[in-house]
Amino acid sequence: MLRGGLCTTLSDYTRFLDMIYHEGSIDGKVILKPETVREMQTDQVGVAKVTPGEYVERALGKHHTGIYGFGEWRELVDDVTGEAYQISSPGWAGAYPWINKRDSVYGFFLRESHYFSFGNDNSKW
Repeated sequence: MLRGGLCTTLSDYTRFLDMIYHEGSIDGKVILKPETVREMQTDQVGVAKVTPGEYVERALGKHHTGIYGFGEWRELVDDVTGEAYQISSPGWAGAYPWINKRDSVYGFFLRESHYFSFGNDNSKW
């Protein structure tokens, strides 16, 4: 179980990414309408206060203020159209699913995290 609360398999989560990458469809079935997926990936906040040195700039060397989609981070954005072409949804406990539409690639990184413990019983980790 991912500490953020998600319980899944890598295979199932990869299928979820595949569905988002294909604008809401998988195996010939529409799960989400394409316009719903596009709305998720549009800037939902407007001009957010994003100070230099925060996540996107540190990780990717880019600074912009339109980083908040709906349930997704808009990491890389086309300078002309404003469309997000790299999206992610990093979890505080080390999960990092991402999709790069320009390079036609998506993936999922995990890392072990020891940010806190549950009392004296660390066996739950």
